[in-house]
Amino acid sequence: MDDHAIAGPNILSELPALATAVAVEHGQHRDYVALSRYYGLDGGKRWILEDIGRDFGLTRERVRQLRNRLTRRVRAFLIEAEPAEAGELGREAREIGRLLRSGPMLSRQEEVAAQLAARYGRELTDKEQAALPLLLVMIGVVSYSARTLGLKDNATYWSPRGPLDVREISKINSVLAEHLAERPQGTTWRDLSVAASRAAGRDVSSEETKRFTSLVANIREKGDGVRVPFELLSSNACRAVRILWDEGDPLHFRVIAERITARYAELGLKAPGADALGLSKHLSLDPRFQPVGRSGRWMLATWTHVRGDSVASLMEEILAKRGEPVPYDDIWDFVHRMRPDVKRSTIFALVHVFSDRFVRIKKAKLALATWDLDPAKVQPRRRIKRRRTRRRRRNTVRGKVARVVRDTLREHPEHTAKLRELRKMVRERANVKDPTIYWVITAMSDTRKFDKGNVRYVRLVESDDEWNTQSRH
Repeated sequence: MDDHAIAGPNILSELPALATAVAVEHGQHRDYVALSRYYGLDGGKRWILEDIGRDFGLTRERVRQLRNRLTRRVRAFLIEAEPAEAGELGREAREIGRLLRSGPMLSRQEEVAAQLAARYGRELTDKEQAALPLLLVMIGVVSYSARTLGLKDNATYWSPRGPLDVREISKINSVLAEHLAERPQGTTWRDLSVAASRAAGRDVSSEETKRFTSLVANIREKGDGVRVPFELLSSNACRAVRILWDEGDPLHFRVIAERITARYAELGLKAPGADALGLSKHLSLDPRFQPVGRSGRWMLATWTHVRGDSVASLMEEILAKRGEPVPYDDIWDFVHRMRPDVKRSTIFALVHVFSDRFVRIKKAKLALATWDLDPAKVQPRRRIKRRRTRRRRRNTVRGKVARVVRDTLREHPEHTAKLRELRKMVRERANVKDPTIYWVITAMSDTRKFDKGNVRYVRLVESDDEWNTQSRH
C-alpha cells in the first residue's frame, strides 16, 4: 500500500457505529449484538459462535446466519451502493480495497494493520484492531488459516484478490519449507523456483517464488543465494552444516560447537545447548556428515575436494590406480590433497605399521605387498634395533639412598638402628625426604624391620640365615 496516499475518514473507528445504525434501521438489534461479540467490537474479548448461541438460546448455525446477514447489509451500504449514497466512508472503504489488491497476494493481519496505521498516521486502537477483520470481510478480502495454506505458524492470512487455489498454495508452501530445511547451507532463487514449479505443475515465476518463500520462512539473501537465518535453523546438526559450508574444510567437532556458540554471541542471543560430545553423537547419526578418519574432524558427505578415508586406504588407492611402484612424493601429494590434516611423517610410519600391505622399493618408491615383485628390487625392511641399557643402581636415587642406608647401619652395633634415628641420618647424608627413605628401606631385600617395645628398629642382614639366627636370640 502507498503510505503517502491521501486518506479519508478513519473507517475503522466509524464501523461499529455504522453497523449499529444499519441494525437499528432494520429492527435487528440482536444481529448487531451477535456481530459485535463475534468480532469484539466493544474492545472486549471475542466470543465464539457456540457461546453467543448459548446466551441467546440459538444454535451455532443460526448465530452465524445473524452475523452474516448484518455483514451483508453493511457491505451493501458501503460497497455496493452508489458512491453518492455511501458518502466518504464508502469511498474510503473502496480505496482501501483497491490499495490492498495492488499489494501482496497474501498478507498477515498484523501486516494489514501496519499498512492502515501508516495510512492514518498513528497506531490503531484496540477497538480499531477488532473492527479490522470485519472491514476486510466487507471489502471482499478472504481469510485463510496458516494450516490451510501449508504453513506452521498461527497467523491469519488475508487474500485481497478473492478466493485462491488453496490446494496449490499449500503444496507449494510445503515443498519450499522442506526444500529450505534440507539445505541449511542455502540455495538459489532458481532452485526454489524449479521446486515450486514441480509442486504446482506449472511454471512459477521468480516473483511468485519470492512471495511464497516470504510466507514460508524469514530468509536472507547472500550474493546469488538465499538462506534461512542462522538463529532460525531447526537443530544443531543444521547449524553444523552451515558452519562447515561457510568454512569449506573439515573441522573438529569441538571447533564446530565453539563456532555455533560464537555465532549466537555475535547476534546477542543465548546459544542453544551445543555440548561438544552431544554434537559429535548427532553428527555420527546424520548422513549429511562424514568423519575424517579417526581425527575427530567432520566434513560434509557431499564434498569431493576432501576425503574422509583413512591414510592407509588413500595410499592403497593411488597405488592401485597407478598399477606400479609410486614415488613417496607422489603418494604424499595425493594424500595431502585429500587429507590436508595429515603430516608427511605419517606416510613413513604407516609403511612400517602395515608391513603386510606395503613394501618399499629402491629409489624411494612404494608398492603394494600383494604385487608379484622381483625380490631383488624390494628394499629390506629396516629394523630399529633396541639398545640394551643397563640400569645402574648407583646412578639412581633409589640406589644412592640404599647405599647410604647400608653404610649407616654398618656403623651401628649389630648393624641395627632405630628407624627414627636412621631416617634422620640418611636424610642429612642423601638429601632426600622421609617418604623416599621409608619406601627404599621397605623395598630393600637386605633390611628387616622389627618392633621392640614401642620402638621400631631396622637391621641390615647379609642373608636370610643370618636374620633367622639373630631373630632366635
